[in-house]
Amino acid sequence: MHNAILVKTDRGQQAVRDRDSCPELTGRLRTLLLQVDGQKTGAALAALAGPLGVPADGIERLLALGLIARPAAPVADVPDSESDDPPVELIEAAPPPLSEDTLVRLHQAKQLMNQAAGEYLGLKAMFFTRKVEQCTHPEALRPLLDQLRQGIAKAKNPVRAELVLHDIVVLLEHNI
Repeated sequence: MHNAILVKTDRGQQAVRDRDSCPELTGRLRTLLLQVDGQKTGAALAALAGPLGVPADGIERLLALGLIARPAAPVADVPDSESDDPPVELIEAAPPPLSEDTLVRLHQAKQLMNQAAGEYLGLKAMFFTRKVEQCTHPEALRPLLDQLRQGIAKAKNPVRAELVLHDIVVLLEHNI
């Protein structure tokens, strides 16, 4: 299962939208569930589990709860003349998974962005951190980095914004 790409099931997507829909889902397991994006392998998710404070059996727990699964294998389309069955919808191939180094850098950049948002954005930080946590690729953080820069510049000053965001930019430049 570690080499398999994992995806959220319908139940997993519902658990992300509504925290009360799955009472067995702890906060740390939910954090791991948020990382499941249909691009990461079980091994990549396991590598993220430790830094996120998720128990070693976190992936197995999410599987047991029916919140994640391996995607269905693509099925060849059978011409109508050979089958009376309804057509089968093919699953698009997932883009290649991110390297473990990229995943670690992404996680570190997200942590720094969330920390800066909490310190400088006030009530807006809650909505901002939600957007940050939904990002599954370093490129997706770029527009949020600009929003954070503007928020810090407004709260303090542009020089402070650049100082705070320097480490985040360095992490992202290695991936973009």
